[in-house]
Amino acid sequence: MFPRIKWEWGLKDTVADHLMTFAKDGLRTLVMGIWELEKDDVQTLIARMELIENQGGPMKEEWLEEIYDEYELELDYVGASAIEDKL
Repeated sequence: MFPRIKWEWGLKDTVADHLMTFAKDGLRTLVMGIWELEKDDVQTLIARMELIENQGGPMKEEWLEEIYDEYELELDYVGASAIEDKL
């Protein structure tokens, strides 16, 4: 997630330090970011994903990952969290 965030100066290192502390304590970490899509972008995205879902096939997951990579860039940082994950 880190490469997908549009970081403010100095924030990336601070968040990374906190997440490292959480991880060393055995917590599962999560970084959240958002990006607002225009209505036309959403309609295009849905149409592309539906086409792939309906076609299926062995390349389905790879094609979906490519779409995600196109849209999940320059996200605004929302926050980071950590939880205990008892297995």
